[in-house]
Amino acid sequence: GFNILESENTTWGMAFNTNDEILKNNKIRRAFAYAIDKSLLSSKIEDNFRIADAFVPPSVTLGGENYREIAGENFAGFEFDPKIASDLFKSGLEELGLTKLPTITIICTEEFIPAMGFVQKSVQDNLAVFINLIPVSENELNSAVASGNFDLALVPLTPQYDNPSAIFSVFTDPDNFTGFYHEDFSRAVGSASKKSDFYEMAESFSVAEQMLLQAMPGLPLFYETSYFAVSHKISGLDYSVYGGHITFRFCE
Repeated sequence: GFNILESENTTWGMAFNTNDEILKNNKIRRAFAYAIDKSLLSSKIEDNFRIADAFVPPSVTLGGENYREIAGENFAGFEFDPKIASDLFKSGLEELGLTKLPTITIICTEEFIPAMGFVQKSVQDNLAVFINLIPVSENELNSAVASGNFDLALVPLTPQYDNPSAIFSVFTDPDNFTGFYHEDFSRAVGSASKKSDFYEMAESFSVAEQMLLQAMPGLPLFYETSYFAVSHKISGLDYSVYGGHITFRFCE
């Protein structure tokens, strides 16, 4: 038999290329977020996925307490609202000096085509934006994202260590794959990390997470649960859900 270890340790999000001349506009990005009814995505994803409304996945802890339970997940904004989506979109177009957007492309791996097809249709229906949805291999996706050769891409965020800053540090790096960088957000993350009380730290990280959602370099869509099976015959094996590291300690 086997012992099954499970962890909801990855957030999949729709990343925006904020270096793009269109998607650099925050109102356009937020309009996309408001145009998608994520509650209807459940039927389009596998059983080990569920809808996400925040960046930090549920496996992350602070001081032995679950971060998501302390910080919550009910952030202001981005519930499905076609009216807000339309208003933001029109304002964004005005700021860009445009009357309509050129075709936007979403890339994702084949398994996510049903879910992203729904996202594609939602944005097209509510904002009248034509979107190409292109399935790519994992290597092609990684290459496109790393080189900045994408408009929108469905990407996983898995923390490499057990702390909310493991996710936030992606976006405090000025050279991150979305192109987004904001001094206020980086300062908020740095300030939260220095708190000595874990509950104050969680609250401060929650404020930073809200800032990141408002900036919208990406829209969280799903949490993924991963599984690791270990034979009952094996003992002394440590498995970290953060980075997938396996340590053999006097393994038998």
